[in-house]
Amino acid sequence: MGCCQVTCCGVGGQKVQYGDSDGRMHTLLVRNGRLWHKSEDGVMSEVSGLCIKHRSSGAEIHDDTLGVATLSMKELHQLEALADRTSCILDESPQVQEAPGKTKTAYGDNSASRRAADMMKDLEMDSTKFAEHVRELATCFPFQGRISLTEHRGITLAQLKRVEAFVHSHCHDWQDFYNNTKVSAATANLYHANAWMIKPSTNAESCAFVELLTAVKQSPKWFCSHWWGEPISHFTRCVEVHQTLRRPPEDVSDWAYWVCAYANRQHSLNEELVKDPSKTSFFKAMQQARGILLILDSNATPFSRIWCAYEEYVALTSSSRMLLDIATTTDSGAQLLTDGLTEAEQQLK
Repeated sequence: MGCCQVTCCGVGGQKVQYGDSDGRMHTLLVRNGRLWHKSEDGVMSEVSGLCIKHRSSGAEIHDDTLGVATLSMKELHQLEALADRTSCILDESPQVQEAPGKTKTAYGDNSASRRAADMMKDLEMDSTKFAEHVRELATCFPFQGRISLTEHRGITLAQLKRVEAFVHSHCHDWQDFYNNTKVSAATANLYHANAWMIKPSTNAESCAFVELLTAVKQSPKWFCSHWWGEPISHFTRCVEVHQTLRRPPEDVSDWAYWVCAYANRQHSLNEELVKDPSKTSFFKAMQQARGILLILDSNATPFSRIWCAYEEYVALTSSSRMLLDIATTTDSGAQLLTDGLTEAEQQLK
């Protein structure tokens, strides 16, 4: 294709424009020492890493966001010079050709390789240690298959307990880089799990974590509204007491709950989160659920989170009048406040 060109972009700046194999135009530009991508429709996103596959006559870009483009050697050097002026990481390692038209690396496609480089930096791991970490995750959570609709990626209590068991047995090796402390079973939360477990394990397939647990759609009975900072053990206990009290006595199924961290594909969140809240995976999942389970930490943090406030608003103003239950944990265990009577309580009337 080779339609790349370098032009001026403000004082002392440059930009690279190129067309991909689908005919879409892309722009890479430098702002404040960082490399940014501008799509044809004007959407801006920072580029932290760029994967390039070398050819004898030039190179190819393969990336979910940046598209697929063929560059000449001159154009490649122009792009490299642009990246050198920023903190962008160039991944120009040799690639393995798995099949015609499909490029694979040790971590999946080129986008996965770039993401792996970012994760190694964030987790302060070298390539050998990170590869061992990913292999262990793949052994415990092998890819099961695609569940096309995000709203069908609920997670059951049994699966939550499986996740909790893994976290508790491995979190002693995790670091909380925000507080510069070691993570423990008592403090491990979804921020930790996302960095150390969810994103590394789902990178190769760019899938949701639920797709490592099952390939069968699991429509949610309830939608979980919560803060990622509460301990995973507290979250699981709240779901457990909720299912115990809310599930009818004759129902022996393991209910599915929609939890964004496990349901969304964390490496392609731009597909899940759009400008119109009613078009997001969150809203679509709420439409599947009977109600919302609001899980509070000791500081009731969800009340200060705009997404949680929106979720509660949907529950209270929905034309179908969703139920809104509230759960939290105390020294004596998980506690639940239900919106109206439970099924078992209604049978006692």
